[in-house]
Amino acid sequence: MSAITIDNYSSEIFKVIPEFVDAVSIFAARQAADAVDAVGRIFVEHNMYEQYGLIMVHRHFPVSTNEILVETINESGNLSVTMPWTIKGLLMVTKITSYQG
Repeated sequence: MSAITIDNYSSEIFKVIPEFVDAVSIFAARQAADAVDAVGRIFVEHNMYEQYGLIMVHRHFPVSTNEILVETINESGNLSVTMPWTIKGLLMVTKITSYQG
């Protein structure tokens, strides 16, 4: 069973996510490729690569205060598109906790 915590949504969180070009520069400056390779080897060694993945958090455009990013995936699952939707009274799931009960 899971418990879901919902808080008021704020687009302010997206302002701290770096633009794509900046994220690539940060990735290179921190020599993160070595860490990704190490984690990738762990994923393969423990047969986790089909369930889990790594991403480089980044953004391509700003999000307005009345927008939320929504990802849609086509039926075959090989293409996803993320775009902002304008919504009133936004809520955000901030925590999902699993427990036995």
